[in-house]
Amino acid sequence: MNAAPGGEGMRRIVARLRNPGSVGATIVRGGAVSLGSIVVGTGLGLATNLLLARLLSAADYGVYAIATGWALMLAIPATAGFDFALLRFASGYLADGRRALLRKLVQTAVGVVIVLTVLVGIGFHGLTTAFPGLLGLPSDMPTLWLALLSGASALLVVLSALFRARRKIFLSQFYQQVLRAALLLGLTLLVARHGGLDAGSALAITALSALAATVLLGLHLFLAGRREGRAEGSLAAPALRNEEIGEARRRWWAMAMPSLLSSAAQQLLTQAGILVLGMVSTTEQAAGYALAARLTLLVTFPLSALASITAPMIVEAWHARDKSRLQQIASLNARLAVLSAVLPTALFALFGRWVLGAFGPQYLAAFPALLALSLGGFAAAFTGASASLLLMTGRQSLVARLMLMCAVGQLAMLFPLAAAFGATGAGLAVCVTTVFLNASMSWLVARHMGVNANAIALRRR
Repeated sequence: MNAAPGGEGMRRIVARLRNPGSVGATIVRGGAVSLGSIVVGTGLGLATNLLLARLLSAADYGVYAIATGWALMLAIPATAGFDFALLRFASGYLADGRRALLRKLVQTAVGVVIVLTVLVGIGFHGLTTAFPGLLGLPSDMPTLWLALLSGASALLVVLSALFRARRKIFLSQFYQQVLRAALLLGLTLLVARHGGLDAGSALAITALSALAATVLLGLHLFLAGRREGRAEGSLAAPALRNEEIGEARRRWWAMAMPSLLSSAAQQLLTQAGILVLGMVSTTEQAAGYALAARLTLLVTFPLSALASITAPMIVEAWHARDKSRLQQIASLNARLAVLSAVLPTALFALFGRWVLGAFGPQYLAAFPALLALSLGGFAAAFTGASASLLLMTGRQSLVARLMLMCAVGQLAMLFPLAAAFGATGAGLAVCVTTVFLNASMSWLVARHMGVNANAIALRRR
């Protein structure tokens, strides 16, 4: 009598995970490290938001959420897409021994981020000064802290990509996820102890936490580079030719620009709900939506953790023309993401009101938004590594066009729905867009790559 197909399939999966050199073992091992870092960082972040939600009024917490939303939006143009360029090229330069070219890439990336942060900060300050209240921020909101937060966040994202490219999963998450959150929680407790915490001071300590984490990350990379340089000894690489630098820069920008559009559209899709609520609704509605959005990170952060390890694996498998390995990466990524997303989605559906009530009774009205955002996050988990599969295999322009289209569609829904129904309308608009976007990317992966990125096959091949 033959074994049941389901049991046989499960035994094959377990056997793959036990093989130390298998795709599954690599994803689970690296994903566990990344997941652990994000669990700690997310826990610290939620603890800080619980503290802020209790210490600040709902109106002040709404203003703080809108300000940090704008800071994260401004961080995207400041990166100029160099986080993807570093992830794409750093591992190849290291493998080929072209450390001088890698150093030039890092110098270019840091210089571009600093210059763009200054320009974007000046532009945002001018806009809020000329049109007070237009972006949902009060006229006395210190835009200097907002600009500092956006620049530090951009540098954290760009420099952490160096660790991701080298598969140093813990370090790629530590400074950005754990250390920044720990510093923010510590500063929040310190300031709250002495009183006087408001939206402006909360934004200031958030910016200082990000800046401190960025400085320590930069120092780590500098010292590590010096150690590696001494280890190389007299085996100095030949000087780079101007032609080689020029060709490399063209390739960096060719990768960075479409990736920048994708990142900007993705961040807009993430932050648009809170930003539009700040423009067309009340700060209390914005506060409820912001809290719901932060809670639903529990649904999606396992997917982010897995992406940290699978992105460089996708690049390697694609260059090796190993479609079977790509399919293994995609399938395991989606299945592990769904398994991790089931519990928080169910908990929010059953006990979401109680969870929101723990932050204060003023947030209970955000339950429909919490439910809608959780369902959207579960849809993203179901389609797994679809975005990484497209971005890491040279299809960044395709992703950019799709995300921009979805961002425009989301905004078209957000303004009327948020104005009419507040946080509930915003959550519905974001949920619909998230489901459509991830289903579309999954379809593009199947069409262009012949890979099923979903947790289960939706059709026969």
